[in-house]
Amino acid sequence: MKRLFLFAILILLSLSVYSIDNKVGEYMGIKFGTSMEDTKELLSKKYEDILSLGNTIILNTIIDDIDVMVTFSFFEDKFYLVYVSTKEPTAYDAFLYLLILKYGQPTDSTESDLTRSYSTTWDQGKFEICLREISSDTETFVAIKYSDKNLMRKAMKDLLKEDLNKM
Repeated sequence: MKRLFLFAILILLSLSVYSIDNKVGEYMGIKFGTSMEDTKELLSKKYEDILSLGNTIILNTIIDDIDVMVTFSFFEDKFYLVYVSTKEPTAYDAFLYLLILKYGQPTDSTESDLTRSYSTTWDQGKFEICLREISSDTETFVAIKYSDKNLMRKAMKDLLKEDLNKM
């Protein structure tokens, strides 16, 4: 109930705020569809510790005083998905506030007491932003997923084919 009340207040606040930095289709200045090598080059100008593993680039940074891990994923050498994740318990509310300021009202929001999870989604046409929190008695996991829906669909299809071929 507390989250619902906070959510309602944030939506009302967001209606009066206009964000000039509303660049859907990119994250940290990296446009979806950018090659892995170009992404590494752009990120290395700002971040020192960048790790490449397979089709991913991982870095640690701070967003709104919260330590986060950012994972860029690539399909057919095109940036299509990024996860921003943390185990900071206050991150969901902080990120929700920032996302509402940037993208306005979410298009979908769900809450499950059974699984103790929350999910809020912004459908931005070709792109989607999803904020999720999953909690247990001992820890909380919060992640924001930014994705290019078309490339995501292709990547999931290929992964499914790969898995079926292994059977």
